[in-house]
Order: sequence, then structure tokens, then C-alpha cells
Amino acid sequence: MAYPGTVPVGVLAFSRAAGRAVSAPGYLAKYSDREEAPYDPAGADYPLKLWDLKNTRKPRLLGGHTMPVTCADMTGDGTRALSGSWGRLLRLWDLDTGACLKILRGHRGMVLACALSEDAGLAVSGSEDMTVRLWDLVQGKLLFTFAASSAVTACDIARDGSVAIAAEASGRVHLFSVDGLVG
Repeated sequence: MAYPGTVPVGVLAFSRAAGRAVSAPGYLAKYSDREEAPYDPAGADYPLKLWDLKNTRKPRLLGGHTMPVTCADMTGDGTRALSGSWGRLLRLWDLDTGACLKILRGHRGMVLACALSEDAGLAVSGSEDMTVRLWDLVQGKLLFTFAASSAVTACDIARDGSVAIAAEASGRVHLFSVDGLVG
């Protein structure tokens, strides 16, 4: 049930083992097609919320995004999360400290999907810019870009980082062997 004046949750990921979840509101309108401005604590903020599943009364706010968050994933141990936004960026989070560890730039459109390997060493992301991108999160660099034929609306990566999958708005699904792309 939606309550008056509230924005529904649109992004959700959790770790049962760690008893944690991350969430963000699901905004229906779209901002202009531009990259997020640098984070300013006094400016507009669209925080990722970190929840303790045993005490859900007050989430910890992870500030950094200056445009709405569109997707998130979390490692099984609950120590890292990855979030993407309307502002074309991905952020890797240390959930123990609340710090943003890496900012990943490269998409030319809103990030619609993202996923982490279990060790948070690799990530895959999909965007309305019609690309799938594979990221090295240790070095914070782009490893591979695949040009799709339409917006990439969903993606995932095997927990061991060996295979990634992505789906596009056209209905096509792409499977990638990551082993040959990481070197």
C-alpha cells in the first residue's frame, strides 16, 4: 500500500547472511540526460539506504548520488554494494563504513541495471545507451563494452565472475564468457 506523500521503493538488494539490505525510491519521471554533478553534501542528494534487517526503523543513508538511483546489487556477505543512477554513474560502496570506494564513468545514458561478482572484483552494467559494460572494481576501470541494438534493461554476473548475461529492450539476451575478457 502506498501512503500519501511517499515515493515507492524502486531499487532493492539484500544479503540474508549479513542481515542487510539497500534500497532507493523508484522515481517515475526522468531527469535531463546528463552525468551527475559532483557530490556536495549541501546540494541535492539521492541517498542509497542501508537497512539492518533486524531493526528496520532507521536506515543509514549513503550519500553520493545527485540523481535518482535506478539499480543496485549487494555481495552475499553484505560488505559491498553497487548502485547505478539516472546520472550515468555507478558507485561501489563499502557498507561497513558507508564510504563510496569507486565512481565508475563511461555510460552515455541512464544506468538501468548492475550486478556484482561475489568478491566485488567485477561488475556488469547495462544502460539506455545500448551498451553492456564489464568493470574491474579493484582498479576501477572499464574492461569491455558490448554494443547492443536497444537499451540494456537487465544484467547479472555469476557469483564467481565467470559469466555475465544481459537483456535488452528488444528481447535479445546476450551471454558473455568473462574469463577471456579479464587479463
